[in-house]
Amino acid sequence: MTVYKPMYEEVAAAAAIAVIARARQTPGKALANGETNNKKTDVPSVLLTPQSVTTKNMESTIIADKFIDPKQLCTGDFASLCSKDGIH
Repeated sequence: MTVYKPMYEEVAAAAAIAVIARARQTPGKALANGETNNKKTDVPSVLLTPQSVTTKNMESTIIADKFIDPKQLCTGDFASLCSKDGIH
């Protein structure tokens, strides 16, 4: 099992914060939906929900999001496992 957060969500949040910061504004609570303490202060943060990835949902998460091409993943010793779990 591994943990995955879709990169496009992270990139979209980072781009939005960059534009807001460039305008010398503060992100609203809809974007900065939490805080992270940096041992000095609480820093407004974008908290995304990670997904637990297993062979059962690999096709609908990391492959669907084009994080990796199944042709790269399903080679060698992994080819039979991919086939068994329906990863194409």
